[in-house]
Amino acid sequence: MQRTCRLFLLILAGVLFSPALVRAQTQESPVVLSYDDVGVGTDTFQKPYGAQLLPLETRYHAGDNPDWADPAFDDGSWETGVDSWLPTQSLPQQGWPGIGWFRFWVRIDAPLQGESLGFTIYHRGAIEVYLDGTRVFQSGTVGATPDQEEPALDVTPFMLPLQPGQTHLVAVRYSNVHTFDTALTRWLGGSGFRIYWGNRTTMQHHQTVTRLNEGLYVGFFLAFSVLFGLLFVLYREERLFLYSALWNACWAPAVLIISEVPFMHGSAFLMPLWGFWSMLVVGGSLALLRLLYAFFYSTLPKMFYAYLIGGLVTISLVVFRFENTPYISLFFIPFFVEVFRIVVVALWQRKRWAWVVGLGFLPIIVIGLIEMSNELGWLVAPWADTAFESGMIGVFALSASLAIYVGMRFADANRNLAQANQELTEANQNLDEANRTLEERVEERTAKLRASQAQLIQSEKMASLGQLTAGIAHEIKNPLNFVNNFAELSAELADELAEELDVNTDKSVAEIRGDLADILADLKQNAFKINEHGRRADGIIQSMLAHARSTLGERVATDLNALLDDYVNLAFHGMCAQNEDFRCDIKRNYDEAISTVELVPQEIGRVFQNLLKNAFEAVYERVQHDNGAYIPTVWVTTRQVNGAVTIQVRDNGTGIPPAIQDKIFEPFFTTKPTGTGTGLGLSLSYDIVTQGYGGMLAVESEEGNGATFLLTLPTTQMEAVPKA
Repeated sequence: MQRTCRLFLLILAGVLFSPALVRAQTQESPVVLSYDDVGVGTDTFQKPYGAQLLPLETRYHAGDNPDWADPAFDDGSWETGVDSWLPTQSLPQQGWPGIGWFRFWVRIDAPLQGESLGFTIYHRGAIEVYLDGTRVFQSGTVGATPDQEEPALDVTPFMLPLQPGQTHLVAVRYSNVHTFDTALTRWLGGSGFRIYWGNRTTMQHHQTVTRLNEGLYVGFFLAFSVLFGLLFVLYREERLFLYSALWNACWAPAVLIISEVPFMHGSAFLMPLWGFWSMLVVGGSLALLRLLYAFFYSTLPKMFYAYLIGGLVTISLVVFRFENTPYISLFFIPFFVEVFRIVVVALWQRKRWAWVVGLGFLPIIVIGLIEMSNELGWLVAPWADTAFESGMIGVFALSASLAIYVGMRFADANRNLAQANQELTEANQNLDEANRTLEERVEERTAKLRASQAQLIQSEKMASLGQLTAGIAHEIKNPLNFVNNFAELSAELADELAEELDVNTDKSVAEIRGDLADILADLKQNAFKINEHGRRADGIIQSMLAHARSTLGERVATDLNALLDDYVNLAFHGMCAQNEDFRCDIKRNYDEAISTVELVPQEIGRVFQNLLKNAFEAVYERVQHDNGAYIPTVWVTTRQVNGAVTIQVRDNGTGIPPAIQDKIFEPFFTTKPTGTGTGLGLSLSYDIVTQGYGGMLAVESEEGNGATFLLTLPTTQMEAVPKA
């Protein structure tokens, strides 16, 4: 009976405890989550996702079966020690058909009782997580075919109801049909999943901060790109601004791509995007290198073209070989070495701005070399497998140095501008003082010049008056000669009459009366001649006095032809008075249709006097050098055409050379020897005609063949008055 009871109890115990025994036989060492480990995740930037990677060596089976989520399921035949990341170079022995199950055991320490633990899963497909047979998390729709699978990545921390001191089974149903056998998988290095765990609050905070940081980074690069771009637009001579704008413009979308790639799916879309990212990174780095060369080199070194070619080759390898790490890293290592060399040489040579820009480059050089060496497996970066943004630190340091450079550059420019403004103010003050001194000197010189000009004008007037006086004297001389001659004859007749009365006493009264009658007749004739020539001289004087009445500039109705003819005679006789051998043929052709016009006779007479004087002097000069066949001639012509009168004075004298024809109306210009002319005659004539009457005075000449002066006076402005 006792044996029967013992056997029954053994059978019952076997039935009751067989699952535990099976589980104990198939269960491997559980993953233990300790209090010390979760404390690591409290630092937001220490680990990815604000947590730490859960080390997994799982049991794996390809295919799909819902029973595999059951903790009581016997997985003893499953492949063990399988990395859930499914590395490309070490896939499970069963292979990876695109869908499979992973199982592992997990236990938490007692001190974690009440802790808010969070878990997040990074993967490229769709996933379901079961805890002790109950599904606790799902991301996407797991499927065995591309049509059934809907990949989705949800890194929001989720909770697992783990009990301290108790071992739990975690079963993961995972599919990655879309990308497990593509270049993207080879690029990423695996097609599975990774589980991170830590303090759930810290992980949530990490995600928020990470997204904010990503936006901050992108906004930072965009802001600097716009800033330096605007500086270049405003100051195109400074190419440093252009290169700064280019590398910031490249890094902004590069950061955006690298931060959003984990949430994107589809090899056809991701591969070109990843190639574009490589182009942005390499292009931005080349712009950065060009910026550094522009800082410290006056001409672009040929080394830059080697890096340019290397960058193009790197991009080609990344795009066509679908591999990132070796090629990008191998490009950046010599790149950072060259940057380091440039900075060190610039600091050693104490080039301007080297300490500002060079020190800004040093952090990115050191960080970049460590990062690339870490990627190539040469060393382990201190911040490896953490969320520490080492590259951003270097970029911020560089951008800060560039901002400091711009500030110092503009401050230096402002100081130079302030100094230049001060110097300009002092120069303006000196210039104002010089201007005042100059104005005083100009006024003084102007007064002297005006006095000299007045003297010259007076001299010109006196010369004109002298010639006019000579003409008047010569004109009056003829009637005076007649008066004197007839007076002498009358005196002789008177003497003869007295002698006749005293001597011829023996003559009869009749004879004496006859002689007296003859003498008296001669005396009467002489007296008539004397009266005639006296009236002629008086007429000349009255005509000159009539011309002189308008000395105050009063316009009077004037017979233009008569005025011109008087000055022709006066100019001719004046020339004769100066040169006794002067001879000239004067051709007069006056238009009788010209009405009397209102003008100042003395002013226009002075113009006529100057033109006629120059004509007579020109023909007289040619007489001195020409043979006897030359006949000096002056033509004087008047015409009335279309409301204007024209006076033409033409001679066949020496003419005017072409080189000086444009200068003859300029003040003080003369071709006469020094002391024989003022150079104001034609200038005053020009001013009188053009400014006083709105007319025109021009000259046409051919050297050696005479000159023609054409004077035009508009009768409408002179208020023409018809003859009575």
